[in-house]
Amino acid sequence: MPPRLTTRLVPVALAVCFATALAPLLPAQDAAPRTVNADRPPGDIKLVQRLVADLGAADASKRDDARVALMGLRSKHLSVLRDAVRRSLPLAPSQRVVLQEIVTQIVLADQIYPTTPGGFLGIRLPSEMAADERPLLGLERGVSVLSRIPGFCSYRLLREGDVIVGIVEQPGEPIDSPRQLIAAVLKAAAGQTLTFEVVRRAELIRVPITLDAKPDFGGEVPSLNQFENDRAKLADDTWDRDFAPLFKDADTVG
Repeated sequence: MPPRLTTRLVPVALAVCFATALAPLLPAQDAAPRTVNADRPPGDIKLVQRLVADLGAADASKRDDARVALMGLRSKHLSVLRDAVRRSLPLAPSQRVVLQEIVTQIVLADQIYPTTPGGFLGIRLPSEMAADERPLLGLERGVSVLSRIPGFCSYRLLREGDVIVGIVEQPGEPIDSPRQLIAAVLKAAAGQTLTFEVVRRAELIRVPITLDAKPDFGGEVPSLNQFENDRAKLADDTWDRDFAPLFKDADTVG
């Protein structure tokens, strides 16, 4: 289960310490960037079962594609996912870990919460840094993603260590600081899809993300903490009730 985050959010991200891992340098851009498939899959049992199997594939990109697709299921499809998992047992430990993250995302993505105008990614970003500090992180331009909050759009489509360098729908607008990224996302409305230009593992890709609504907590840390704790408990309870017993039964049989 992803760690519960209890620190204060700003509209798009939290200003925290610098990233501890070196961000990749921007690659050469001779070819058109690859676009990540962000389509949500239908709740078809055969397709979902194949995607569950792909979580254990030797090819890392195939595993990642399966994770993204499964996280796109809606909460009404949880019973289909459970049935697909049951038919796919036994699963490797690595599949179980990713599957719990997937269930968490599916459960929380459909939850209703208090909102305020503006788009929201649900990511935490580094603190603002001076221009002469950027080379220390190997960062020519862009903003590095420190962490993602379960249940929001970024948890499905972005990764820790991604470097957001631009937004296709906002050409010419620099994304060189957390402040600029926050402003760019707030400029859009919840439900609007923005295509982010992202450097991931030294590859420039395009990631279409339909923005969530910005949570409204009135700047109160206790309200935010309670929000995240309640959501984490909901996801935990769903996993413990509907999915964890499948593995206990399989382990007993084995």
